[in-house]
Amino acid sequence: MSLLKSIATALIGTMLSATTLQAQQPWTLQQCIEHALNHNIEAKQQQLNVASRQRSYTAAKLGILPSVNAGASHNFTFGRAIDYMDNKVSTDLQSTNLSVGASLYLFRGLQQLRNTQQSHIDLMAAQADADRISNNITLNIATAYMQILYSTELVETQRRAVELSQMQLQRTQQLVNAGSLPEGNRYEMEAQLSTDELALVNAENQLALALLTLTQMLDLEQTEGFSIVRPNIDSLTADLNIPTANEVYDYAQTSMPQVRSAELRVQSTEKSIAIARGSRYPTLSLDASVGTGARSYLNSDLDGGTTYANQFKDNMSTGVGLSLRIPIFNGLQTETNIAHAKIAHSNAQLNLQNERQQLYKAIQQAYADAIAAQKKLKANEQQLTALRETLGYTERKYNLGLLNAIDYTTARSKTTEAEHSLIQAKYDLLFKTKILQFYQGLPLQM
Repeated sequence: MSLLKSIATALIGTMLSATTLQAQQPWTLQQCIEHALNHNIEAKQQQLNVASRQRSYTAAKLGILPSVNAGASHNFTFGRAIDYMDNKVSTDLQSTNLSVGASLYLFRGLQQLRNTQQSHIDLMAAQADADRISNNITLNIATAYMQILYSTELVETQRRAVELSQMQLQRTQQLVNAGSLPEGNRYEMEAQLSTDELALVNAENQLALALLTLTQMLDLEQTEGFSIVRPNIDSLTADLNIPTANEVYDYAQTSMPQVRSAELRVQSTEKSIAIARGSRYPTLSLDASVGTGARSYLNSDLDGGTTYANQFKDNMSTGVGLSLRIPIFNGLQTETNIAHAKIAHSNAQLNLQNERQQLYKAIQQAYADAIAAQKKLKANEQQLTALRETLGYTERKYNLGLLNAIDYTTARSKTTEAEHSLIQAKYDLLFKTKILQFYQGLPLQM
């Protein structure tokens, strides 16, 4: 009974889970983007890199503080040895030494300051890299989202085509029975219905694949019942004001994270050159120390009588001093480091130039795609209007028996293809204009 009860409980839980998933609200594009940004592994890894850079920056700022070290030792000496207290030969004894030392760099060729500045720049570059990854995720999610919208519209259009073919088949059968049309017309309409049904299956498969792609990008554990919000594109026309590529680039080159990251890395390599050059200069440090010690003979007969604790107070000593280190020759290591830093700087400048070029090319392509989509939509609107008029005229002639089925199905197919093309053109124009707006710093929303 317990086994049956467990099975029943599992089945009920599965049914409730499925019901909950099916009843879930459709996802907006913004919800998809936010979910992906919060769950994407690459984005999480980059955030960890940002946290690591933050720690490095904090450590660099604290590097200007003096270093302080303490030491302690306790030793046993057996046999004849020099007693450091009176510089005489002594025998078996124990001794304790305590010390505290501090060192502060007064001048190091400004290397510590440059290192702190570089760490801050590297932190900002890491954050820019995180923003770049977020932008890539956003664009990928938007592309997958748009594919679902287009596939959904395609399925609905194809369903209407199947319904229309079924209705036309019924009318054809009635006309054939009445003797108004030959039997071959019914066969042609049955073939057209089969063609439309196959196209519907292909469209449904395409939609299922598009949904799977987006849910995988979102890392959803359950995909049943997943759906998205569909924007209203019925009022979308080709009469849109599209900004030029130069207008978009003027803003994007100062705001896109891939360019900002490259600029910061140029600055970072400049600091590397300054740090390497700092090795040419002398270093000046301030050192201070405090020390004390105590000793006692292991043979109590030889002990002088002074207590161990009092010796720490009596033997206290302090010291302070300046240390100057002047570099003269180190195997050209400094010059080699400077040369390497300059090469890295040149490479960073080339990378910055490349990022700007790639950004401009991407914006140029997005602008060209938007203009092409705009022109295509205008042409599709005109084409569909003409084909619908032609189809209406063809259908009337066919119903009167003045036209064969092949001519009618041909006109139907052309109209259906034009409807598909119009839907694709609308979504294409919508997406391309959103991409340009994204480069202008506007959020991706449908």
